[in-house]
Parts: sequence; C-alpha cells; structure tokens
Amino acid sequence: MRAIAAIFAMLALSAAAPAPSQRKAVLDALRPAVEAKLGPGVEFVVAHLRIEGGWAFVIADPQRKGGKPIDGRRIFGEHFGNMDGLRVDAVLRRTGGRWLVVEHAIVKPNDLSRVGLAFFTINGVIALLLGALGIVD
Repeated sequence: MRAIAAIFAMLALSAAAPAPSQRKAVLDALRPAVEAKLGPGVEFVVAHLRIEGGWAFVIADPQRKGGKPIDGRRIFGEHFGNMDGLRVDAVLRRTGGRWLVVEHAIVKPNDLSRVGLAFFTINGVIALLLGALGIVD
C-alpha cells in the first residue's frame, strides 16, 4: 500500500510549479498551524509545492525568519535526536477563495498519533488526482 502511495506521490510532484502569488498564499495559510507548534516567526524552505485542481501539497523545512534554524531540541527535547529534522508535510484545499489546511504533520518519534490513516488517505487521493491531471495534460 505504501509503495502505491509513493508512486502516486511521485506523479503528483511532477506537476508544474505554482505561480509566486499562489505559492505565497499557500505558505501563508500553512504558517499559523506550524507556528502553533514551533512558535512565531516561521518561514519555509520549500522542497516541494504543487497545486492542482484546488488542492496543494507541501513538503517544507521550517526555519526562523532570516534563515535562522529552529531549535528542535528545545521543542521536542531528547526525542529530537531521533527525528528527521522538522520537515513539514501538508495538504491544503482552496475553499471560498482561501486556502485551508486539511492535514499537516511534524512527526515526533514517540507520538505516532499524528501519523494517522487520514493523512495518508488524503495524500493518496490528491496524488491520484494530480497524477491523472498530469497525464491528461
């Protein structure tokens, strides 16, 4: 099942990059959810950002404004050493003219409740949609 989801995610990532205004709107919508966990003053180093059909998929590394790193040890304690950084994965949907966060995760190694089936299901559906639209295009 994960292999299939990974294939569809790769297809989704092949979509064209969004316009700068779309990119800003998506990241501005994601920022409050991430700042609730990591504190104020977050900006993103974006690894992947794809928008298609009113859906957005983001993989990004948060940092403090001006490029300063976020102290993950201060937030997650001794468990931060077992984490793969502070990478954020998120799915957003455009509704009523604005972007809304459907799901996002900053995963701690001892809190698997944040890695729910819903997150993978939403990512799979989005990947299928984006992959199909990419093939049609």
